[in-house]
Amino acid sequence: MSGSEIDGVRKWLNTQGFPLEMRTADQFIKAGFNTVQSHYYEVDGEVHEIDLRAQCAWTDDNCVFISVVFVVECKSSINTARPWVIFTSSRGSNGPFTLCARDATTYGRRLLSNLAFRWEEMRKLPILLLPERIGFGLSVSHGDGTDKNDVAFHAVKSVRRAAKAIWTCNDFHHELLDAKIVFPVIVTGQPLYECYLKDSEIVLEKVDTGVLSRQAGGRTELIHIVSESALPKFVSDAYQSATTLLDQYKELTAVASAYYKDRVNPGPKEY
Repeated sequence: MSGSEIDGVRKWLNTQGFPLEMRTADQFIKAGFNTVQSHYYEVDGEVHEIDLRAQCAWTDDNCVFISVVFVVECKSSINTARPWVIFTSSRGSNGPFTLCARDATTYGRRLLSNLAFRWEEMRKLPILLLPERIGFGLSVSHGDGTDKNDVAFHAVKSVRRAAKAIWTCNDFHHELLDAKIVFPVIVTGQPLYECYLKDSEIVLEKVDTGVLSRQAGGRTELIHIVSESALPKFVSDAYQSATTLLDQYKELTAVASAYYKDRVNPGPKEY
């Protein structure tokens, strides 16, 4: 390939989302996640693709396969004059419900319910803490105001569909009970701004991350919005949180096993 051809391909690449997807995957891989790029999944017989699926997993002695999964959609543009805006309100709350609002399989929800009783430990995990203001809308600025052409809207739609396809899948993984916890994430290569109301005035601030809350089917969905500049810290926090969730599960199963072992086969009684 000649130099002019390489320059042409490179110029084309700079207009596509592939470089951001590759850089994002590289961050998850370096952190220690088992990472799949261009993850394909099926919904109602139709095949879809999500940019990235990254997970940490462990199988316990009771044949339970537990995994913490991050499904990631990446969006970039050469037009940096169109920042993303997340619209927020002061309705955030950090409590045990933060765990129960996460996407999960049936057995994953049971695990989260049990971990909710350990909220003092769980609240230290950065990926579980909600910001002071929670997002209720996400949009690309300078658009025409319709969902049809809004890249942010379609990113939310895509990552929600992928997350749901994963947590509503069969509750078994290779004949093991599947306890899966899913975190939807959108990574944007554009500047990210937060818009909220304070004293009846619109406030606009540049931010690195945000959390978008969506109501669907009587349940709350939480989606992390991350600018590329904040990606290294987010991925590091994600790995720390994922491994801690697995460790907490291991501790819970160890306590439960010891309890039932003592009930079924108690030691000699003293008289």
